Amino acid sequence: MTAEPIKYNSLLLSRLVTFACTASLASGLFLIPWIQSTEASSATWNLNPITSDWSTAANWTPATIPNGPADSATFDLSSTRDISISSGIQVASIAFNAGASAFTISIGASSGLIISGAGITNNSGVAQNFVHTQVGTGLIQFLQNATAGSEIVFTNGGGGVMDFFDRSSAGNATVINNGTAPGISGGATSFFDDSTAANGTLINEKPTGGSTFGGLTGFHNRSTAGASSVISYAGATTEFLDAATAGNSSLIANGGSIEFSNKSMGETSRVEIFGFGQIDISPHDAPGLTIGSLEGDSYVFLGKNNLTVGTNSLSTVFSGLIQDGGLQGGTGGSLTKVGTGTLTLGGANLYTGGTVLSNGELTINNTAGSGTGSGAVLINGGTLRGRGVIAGAVTVGTGAFLAPGNKGRRPGTLTIQSTLTFKTDATYTYRLSFKRAEAAKVVADGVSVESSALFSSVGVGAGKLSAGTVFTAISNTAATPIAGTFANLPDHSSFSAGNNTFEVTYEGGDGNDLTLTVVP
Repeated sequence: MTAEPIKYNSLLLSRLVTFACTASLASGLFLIPWIQSTEASSATWNLNPITSDWSTAANWTPATIPNGPADSATFDLSSTRDISISSGIQVASIAFNAGASAFTISIGASSGLIISGAGITNNSGVAQNFVHTQVGTGLIQFLQNATAGSEIVFTNGGGGVMDFFDRSSAGNATVINNGTAPGISGGATSFFDDSTAANGTLINEKPTGGSTFGGLTGFHNRSTAGASSVISYAGATTEFLDAATAGNSSLIANGGSIEFSNKSMGETSRVEIFGFGQIDISPHDAPGLTIGSLEGDSYVFLGKNNLTVGTNSLSTVFSGLIQDGGLQGGTGGSLTKVGTGTLTLGGANLYTGGTVLSNGELTINNTAGSGTGSGAVLINGGTLRGRGVIAGAVTVGTGAFLAPGNKGRRPGTLTIQSTLTFKTDATYTYRLSFKRAEAAKVVADGVSVESSALFSSVGVGAGKLSAGTVFTAISNTAATPIAGTFANLPDHSSFSAGNNTFEVTYEGGDGNDLTLTVVP
């Protein structure tokens, strides 16, 4: 018999405390006595085993212990459904046959389970459970192409560890990383090499007993979150390091944290931040990170990086706080919106590096502060909308649109506390309700309109407005006049919309506003 170390690179040793077992954390290796039994072979768990111990040969048919890299362990109906592993066990596969009992396989102190072949197959029609029974101990590993299967629930108690290496997969399993008990790190699940969370559900629970750390899920090397759902509650963390990717996963921080570092990639992941949760990209390499979408009501930390949002083209609302800083500090964080969806910002954001809209729609609906932080806003494509406030200068680029107010609702006012510039071929979309005699408006502290910029009026409803009614399309709060005119809206011209005719002046209001007056 020989003893072999488990293949394990510890996840963030700074977050791990001493394990309450005979394991050794030396040179980044977690060592458990791994005994290859001379009686090892594939076997089926008995209908009436004599004990609950995996390592008792008499509990199996044939009377041998599945404990070898080519062995399979099969489970069917049994009177003993709580099975304990009290040493190191390795198998190629575990199968639960059709109609099998619901089993709980417990990993005890200084014990572990390696699955290195096909993985787990569950045809029983009921959930099967694998748990770490004692706080601070236990290890489960998947190697090669092994999968964690479907309708399988893994519960990693405080200090319990679950690892995926090579090309292994979490399949459709559920993994629960429980929070810490005093003096013990939280349950942790780690993905290494080219492994994937696939379609699994990973839940990082909050800490217990006044402890510091909750559960932890980490993605390393080239691993991916795939199409999984990863949820972190208060005090718990989901981490992406090295060149790991978030795939098209759903990443939820319900009080917990999501952290991206190094060259990791957010890809088309859906990020949801609630209950004082946060996403922090300050540890990420420059220039920053791209994610599929952002929604919720809590915190985004950019550091000095750019966060690009929108690759999954979902339409989402984020009413929380986007700011510089984070774990690695840094200032000058910025936001870029891509994709065909709409991102609505409702918070008083504090990031300083500016905002770029490349595609889709960006709606600013904050009621305090600035919805886009203190930096400039550049609309390279798509449409800027909203009824909120923007502190920085706004430039509507060639082929882009400014449409104050909210789409499909009553017209509103978008306030820009700095200058507004319409570049060549930019379009100002002006929405007017004939029924309510209400119109959209943009307020800016200085306005420039370059040649070939266009004005597009959109009438809503029907009705004849009273002659002499005045609408302010652009309220220019600067002392200087509006520089330039829209190519299709000359000064002192007139145009018709619906049953109404409007006269145009760029010297309206207090002398330098763009106003439209209803004429007979």
